[in-house]
Amino acid sequence: MLREILLIADKENFGMKSVANAFRTRGVAVRNVGMSFSALPRPADCPPVIFLFLDEWDVDRRGVMGEIRDLVQNADTLFFVASDGNYFLSDAAKRDLGDRVTGTFSRPFNANEIAERVLRVLDEKISTGEVVIQKPQQKEERAKRILIVDDDPTSLRALRGVLHNAYKVVMVDSAMSALVYLEDRHPDLILLDYEMPAINGPQFLAMLRAREKLKDIPVMFLTGKSDKDTVMTVMDLKPAGYLLKSTPTEQILEKLSDFFLSNE
Repeated sequence: MLREILLIADKENFGMKSVANAFRTRGVAVRNVGMSFSALPRPADCPPVIFLFLDEWDVDRRGVMGEIRDLVQNADTLFFVASDGNYFLSDAAKRDLGDRVTGTFSRPFNANEIAERVLRVLDEKISTGEVVIQKPQQKEERAKRILIVDDDPTSLRALRGVLHNAYKVVMVDSAMSALVYLEDRHPDLILLDYEMPAINGPQFLAMLRAREKLKDIPVMFLTGKSDKDTVMTVMDLKPAGYLLKSTPTEQILEKLSDFFLSNE
């Protein structure tokens, strides 16, 4: 029986290599990827175990950590994390990891103990049918990817709740975080808040339009501002649409569906 894990690491070091080798000596196929948006696989391509190895507990990886969390939720895998013990006590851990963590490991790391524990849990889940090694082959339609840029965490959570069943949703809380994400990902649509600190929505859209590889990404404004001056300022930038945050859920989904259908 083939056992495989996806090992995600923010950097390659002795600790990470020791953990990888401990799995390999036990007959486990280890797929190593870095902590970047472009390196992460689709949920359908994930093995039954995802192992996240953080060299430092406070690495600034908010965007990609959210992507990893969403990957774990959508892939329905076991999820183990190794990091500094302080990380697991922080608010950042709750924000980054959600509630799908199967187990955690803190320094000092013992690679053999980590491998034994992970494989013991995996074998238990396989024996009870909770984890399937060989997934049935099926044709998968790629879900449209929407990047939401909004500095309000309440709005981010609400929007994700509305959209996550129909779309692949990525959330960032600033224009700068969005630019980091866009370095190696190309979403099908950006939903952009109007009012944000440092770089607001119109400024961010102008930045996208000035960059050759980003200028064609469609952008819709989703904001609470509906006054005439705001609307005119936004429409001069020729966005793909303008939605009010007060728009009923059904209408938001309908408008997004119409947009994607009209652009196929």
